[in-house]
Amino acid sequence: DGVIIVGGGIGSLNEFVGSGAVAVISRRCGEGDGAGTEAAIKESLILKWVAAFVAMMIIIPFYRPILAWMGSTPEVTAMAYDYGVIVLAGLGFSFSSYSIFTACRSIGHPNLVMVLMLGGAVLNLGLDPFLIFGWGPFPQLGITGAAWATLISEALVFLAGIGFLYSPWCKVRLHFRGPQALSLNSMLKMLKIGLPSGLASVSLSLSFFVVMPLITFWGIEATAAYGLIGRVMSFIITLVIGLGVGVSSLVGQHLGAGLQLRARALGDRGILMAGGAMVAAGIAMF
Repeated sequence: DGVIIVGGGIGSLNEFVGSGAVAVISRRCGEGDGAGTEAAIKESLILKWVAAFVAMMIIIPFYRPILAWMGSTPEVTAMAYDYGVIVLAGLGFSFSSYSIFTACRSIGHPNLVMVLMLGGAVLNLGLDPFLIFGWGPFPQLGITGAAWATLISEALVFLAGIGFLYSPWCKVRLHFRGPQALSLNSMLKMLKIGLPSGLASVSLSLSFFVVMPLITFWGIEATAAYGLIGRVMSFIITLVIGLGVGVSSLVGQHLGAGLQLRARALGDRGILMAGGAMVAAGIAMF
């Protein structure tokens, strides 16, 4: 649970770029600005790699103390550290893959996103037993095998996504030298738009850092119960996040096309659908 919470905190940094990238890319696409859309996609990818590097440099020196603070034993901390360092090393692939997903949704390739995400998940699950238990010619790596499976699957998803964006089948094809130069001001605009969402996500992650030591005080059973309900809740919330991602891309495209009233109607409808889904999930869980 400690590793997952730390990972969630790191993933929150993705929001600082991700939300702004959705807004800028989808809006430029709605405006019919192909060159601007291409530049925005590249800018978001650069920001994601920078954010991943900064997160890695900040987290690794404090990783062991953070796990200890959350009640991890020395044996568990050692395994969690080995696992976490490998995952952190591949953080750039993870962050930038989400930019590829954002770009594909915003320019009208949502089905590809589904294929990439499902393919990455299946590949990760398939590699896990081979690298954990050493099946066939693979080495037996234990918990670090799970980390390597995650890194490899995320790297391959990233490469597949980049390959599509540079291919002639992409509606807004990327070029090694695009018609519009990349802009630092545009990158700062993405960060400015994503700041509220990023702060909200970070504050939620920080709350778990405070709560987790209080839970672990009561022993393994309480910690397991807390982790279990967290998985159930994360499944429900993921459905709403998926709805929000789709709505945000559509709102951006309509704003870019100058259809403000339709954009607002889409936003209102998305809020009602998300609220209704959460109410229905709450009743079902009760």
